[in-house]
Parts: sequence; C-alpha cells; structure tokens
Amino acid sequence: MYYTGYYKDDPNFLEKNFDEFGILEYSIDNDLNFFDKIRLFLHGMCELFARALSEKYDYNVYKFFYENKLHYYCIYYFKNIKFYIDVRGITNDRNLFFREFSIEIDSIETNKLDNFDDKVENISTLVEFDEYVTNLGLEYARKIIEKYEIYYNINYIIKK
Repeated sequence: MYYTGYYKDDPNFLEKNFDEFGILEYSIDNDLNFFDKIRLFLHGMCELFARALSEKYDYNVYKFFYENKLHYYCIYYFKNIKFYIDVRGITNDRNLFFREFSIEIDSIETNKLDNFDDKVENISTLVEFDEYVTNLGLEYARKIIEKYEIYYNINYIIKK
C-alpha cells in the first residue's frame, strides 16, 4: 500500500489554517470565516481542489455521488495500480480513501469528468459559489499543492 500526506505524514493536516498561505480570507459575514481550514477541500470545495490537481499534474478527475454525498477526486493509474488523490494526499487503499464518507464501497458509482462546467457543483447549503469564491478557492488549492507538492505528485511514489 502507498500513502502520502495526511495518510502517512500528517494526520492533523486537514486542520491547518489557510492563513499560513498569505491570501486574504473571504468571509460570508462577520461571524463566519468560510476559508478557515484545509478540510474545506475535502467537504465543501473538493471540486476546486480536484480541478487544481488536474491542472498541475494532468490527473483524471472523477466524482462519486452516493445518497447525499458528493466528492470530486483524481485517479492516476500506474502499472495496473489505481491511486486515489484528493486534498488528503495519495493512496491506493480504496477502503481507506472512501472511509471518510461513511459509505458502502460497493455501492459507489464513479464518473470520469471530461471537463468542468463553469458552475461548481456543491451540496453544501452554506453558499452558492460565485466567481470570486471559485477563483479564491482555486488560488488556495494551488498554494496548498505548491507548498505540499510531495503529498500530491505521483512521481514521488512511482520513483520508489
């Protein structure tokens, strides 16, 4: 089994604050800071993170929808091994990857995306993603990927 990032090196990674990336924060109102922790790219804005990964590494983007759960992520195949990639890092452990979503693994239907629509799909009722939020989210995602490249670049795994 292969693991990077959250799975291997940093179990607290998803709780890191965005403020370390030097980008101004977006607030919905005075009481709620929308961009607070990296976990947002696992639950809420996963499509933006998958899009940024695809842009940087040319990974294929997939999504699953099960009951009321939707998640965008990337897959990379190497020597008949399927690697799952999202904000948590890279793993080829399918059960571990989907455990976060409390779903039956055999019930998951996945779809490969050939391109992204202008509209970001979102099951959160918190906000509708407007262009500003989408662009800011992509900027955050790119900064995270840049800073933690070893978590997301498949070449660090396949060279071993």
